[in-house]
Amino acid sequence: MRRLSLTTLLTLTVLLVAGTASASAIQCCSISSDATPASQLDATFDFQVAGAVLTLTVDNDTLAPNEFNINQIYFDVSASVTSLSLTSATHSLAGDVTSDWAPVLTNQMPNGFPVMDFGLKDGMGETDPTVIQPGENIQFVFSINGGVGTFTMADFGPLVAAKFVHGPDDPESPGFEDSAFGTIPEPSTAILLSLGLIGLAAKRRRSN
Repeated sequence: MRRLSLTTLLTLTVLLVAGTASASAIQCCSISSDATPASQLDATFDFQVAGAVLTLTVDNDTLAPNEFNINQIYFDVSASVTSLSLTSATHSLAGDVTSDWAPVLTNQMPNGFPVMDFGLKDGMGETDPTVIQPGENIQFVFSINGGVGTFTMADFGPLVAAKFVHGPDDPESPGFEDSAFGTIPEPSTAILLSLGLIGLAAKRRRSN
């Protein structure tokens, strides 16, 4: 039997660890709801599951000069998950902000994007320090309900979205703060959304 070298074993270990870690993180966003470039809408949804507990950390990765606040998040789940209950929300700077984000919303359609199973909205206003500002994050902890009882990261995503608010100059309304929804959908949805947005853009050009 051929033995693997120590270097090969270490390389395989690194690949396995990297694969496990990356599988839980979903980078948003690839599609914007309006004229705001999707490249400016940047967030990470990091799902971690232990039994019937979901820990979701949402990082606001937007950078200057295109910094936005995030005050709404949305995500899809598998059929195994019937409901979620928010048990805590901890802001990286402000601490406990659970009451600002409860309750969990179901069957949400953020600005015409496909219906997503769950969503959370901050109720304190888009400039409040408890929203997710650039470079900050909130760790949400949910209890998961469903027929299986034990869940995995495969039960969450890959469809996620966020509302980005209080951003730089709005490309559609110069002089006003920009806001837009961003999403990362599965490939088939991405194609349909792209065609729909292209059609809307063409319609606007014809009407101008």
